[in-house]
Amino acid sequence: GVYLWFGAYRAGIQPRLTWAPAEFRRLLKEAAPFFGQGLVESISSRLDLIILGHTLGNANLGGYTAARQLAGRAGVVVDGSGTALLPSLAHLRATDPAGAPLLLRGTLRWMLAVTLPLAVATALAAPEILLLVFGPGFESGATVLGLQIFVLPFTAVAVALGHALFVAHRNKQVVTTSVASTTATTAAVIPGTLLLGTIGAPLASLLGRMLLTGLRLPTASREFPGLWAAAETRRVFAVTVAVAVPFVAARLAGGGLVLVIAAGMVATAGWSLLVWRFHMLPAPLLRRFRLPVPPALPVTE
Repeated sequence: GVYLWFGAYRAGIQPRLTWAPAEFRRLLKEAAPFFGQGLVESISSRLDLIILGHTLGNANLGGYTAARQLAGRAGVVVDGSGTALLPSLAHLRATDPAGAPLLLRGTLRWMLAVTLPLAVATALAAPEILLLVFGPGFESGATVLGLQIFVLPFTAVAVALGHALFVAHRNKQVVTTSVASTTATTAAVIPGTLLLGTIGAPLASLLGRMLLTGLRLPTASREFPGLWAAAETRRVFAVTVAVAVPFVAARLAGGGLVLVIAAGMVATAGWSLLVWRFHMLPAPLLRRFRLPVPPALPVTE
């Protein structure tokens, strides 16, 4: 607030604080969907812990809470990519409308090429990941981690589509789809947890993100023609299979931390090769790390 006031003062703007009840009520009315969504999300994120605490006991929730928290931390990939997408997409939409769908397609391709293989690898190596991160005694959350991590790729697509709708001035649809998804997730958490136990809440979260993606995709496809192509699906599928095969082989060989680490190294090499081969890396990132070519030395005889 201080920085905002100082910047306004330097620009010659001198705001005055006044009490305007009508304007305040209007702002509250417009912000009600956002407040409501935040309230529902806060409730739904704790309902499963309350129910499981009564049914299983708080002492038996270590692996469950560790798995849920670890899967949630992976969302930083989506947050960073989404934050970078919105201003770039808005700029292209205004200056180069034909380039906006290409940017959105490239972002979706890159985010899926990262999040989907990451989800598959995490699901296949969930016991060893929990053992490595939290130590012995938390492997019971492997199934929860394997389900919850698949929320990540759907979240990535939903966030990118949401930014696309914002740029297309579809703000109301972004809010309504978010509220619908959050409400559906909350409604599914209670029966899912009571009937399915620890996997109920991860399944509810996954279905909620799938619903959010499905609700936003038709409008985003109309606003940004050429949003996706079959070739992109084949590339993402090939990259995901390349990551999955080493972990499946390690799991069939009996698993264990050493085999999983070796599988991770092989999967990382395969992923890097295919991502480079299919030109799925963001070009600006590659140009930033490109070393300058030194000038040629003069030849003297």
